Amino acid sequence: MVVVLALAISIATPVQGTSDSDYDWMGSPVQVTEGQKEPDYLNPFAAGRPEWDPFGPGEGARADIPSWDPYSPSSASGFIVEKADPIEEGLTIEGALRQPNQLYMQMGITLVTAGSVNLAEGYTLWARVGRYGSFNLYDSGTNVLFQGYLTPGWYRIKGGYAEIMTSHLYTFVCGALASNNLSISVNPGSYPLIYGLTGRVVDPNGAGIPEVTVRMSGSEGGRFTQTTNAFGYYGMDLPSGTYAITASRPGYQFTTSAARVWTGTISAARLIIGYPLY
Repeated sequence: MVVVLALAISIATPVQGTSDSDYDWMGSPVQVTEGQKEPDYLNPFAAGRPEWDPFGPGEGARADIPSWDPYSPSSASGFIVEKADPIEEGLTIEGALRQPNQLYMQMGITLVTAGSVNLAEGYTLWARVGRYGSFNLYDSGTNVLFQGYLTPGWYRIKGGYAEIMTSHLYTFVCGALASNNLSISVNPGSYPLIYGLTGRVVDPNGAGIPEVTVRMSGSEGGRFTQTTNAFGYYGMDLPSGTYAITASRPGYQFTTSAARVWTGTISAARLIIGYPLY
């Protein structure tokens, strides 16, 4: 017993070494580079992601842009679940699905199981939950929402937003039972489709504001400027990443916006609203 204990202590106690080395819990030396050590899961470049976007525009960009961007930002969802009853709100339900878990999209005053939305527009989902349990919403197999526990009944799922030109295939699982599939196509609407990022600046009535200076600041430090056209639209090809967007024009005060850009598709920034200064 004494020998075993001594051996355990000798393994757990690091042996002193050079100043540029550290030791793990087994006492093995670990090389330490300059700066603070960071675990791989906190380092965005740990999986081989370069410090520049090889699929973005500009000097050094590759011409063989793939149909998907392996360096695109991670997907994040703005969905919010709340208890609500579509019948009490005057909505009608399309179809006659009878399975316990059912999923719909609201189009006008109708709940449908296949619908469409314009680029840069929001949309609302409705779930009829028939079983107790945790709630998981999936989009084409990717989990986009988790709710710890729901009881049977109707729920409104707010926060859907058509931020890229791609279709959606939603389904949810609750009480170990999957719902029907809900397909949503995204139409370009009036947005120009010649840029990687597109957006619009409007007044409180929804009319486009021309000659607005739009500044796009990337999370990696890039700064880009564009001017809206006669209908309030702007666009630019940008490297993939997240962007904070501001607008300015004499005589107006503007809200701010944000966008996430994926190379290989068209991303839409949230609307910017300009309020006249009287």
